[in-house]
Amino acid sequence: MGDVRSDGAFAARLLTDKVSPVSHALFSLYRLASNPGGRFPAALQDAITAYHYLLNDLAVPASRIVLSGDSAGGHIMICMLRYLAEHHHETALPPPRAVLLWSPAVDMVAASKPETVSGNRNYANDYLDPLFVSWGARRFVTDKPAAASYLNPLGDPFKSPCPMWVFCGGNEIFCDEITRVVEEMKSVKGTDATLKVERLANHDIFFAGNLTGWKTEAEQAATEAGKWLEKLPPV
Repeated sequence: MGDVRSDGAFAARLLTDKVSPVSHALFSLYRLASNPGGRFPAALQDAITAYHYLLNDLAVPASRIVLSGDSAGGHIMICMLRYLAEHHHETALPPPRAVLLWSPAVDMVAASKPETVSGNRNYANDYLDPLFVSWGARRFVTDKPAAASYLNPLGDPFKSPCPMWVFCGGNEIFCDEITRVVEEMKSVKGTDATLKVERLANHDIFFAGNLTGWKTEAEQAATEAGKWLEKLPPV
């Protein structure tokens, strides 16, 4: 659900106003799972197309591109990191400077079952509805074996082609999965992954903090992400 043209203003301002090295933000549309033809890998294909556009049409060097995604968009970015890592030689796509992940969805297969959400230890603290989450996940997942590690990266970490900065709320239903996937990624030699947890926050304050009462904390998190970017070694 959602549309970057009407719904993404708060997140866009966070990126351009608070993530200090960022000068421009390009928000890309992608096929939603709620629409026909939106099943995986449609959204990943659209993200790769947007990356091609930045690199080739706008001629922005990969070293000056920071990818970012929140919630379902964060899942797309994890998929894109895996795609770049696994298919670099075939595509010759260079990795971006870094990736920012905000409350990324992790295990889409588990999310397709309402009881996974309603049985989560943070269910009472978050606003995500089990039926809504499971409906969207069921529309998104596929049973093709090659997609399994993309739909759920837990237990199958890979070397990230660029540094990752990951944020989540301590009271959101994805917190435990996010923490685990970051730890697994960090265990792979050569992967640079940093996790920031806002202890009491619920889901995706980066996108909706102005609506859910977490505007200040979202701004602080974006500022921290900017400081992290500034400290990355030159490429």
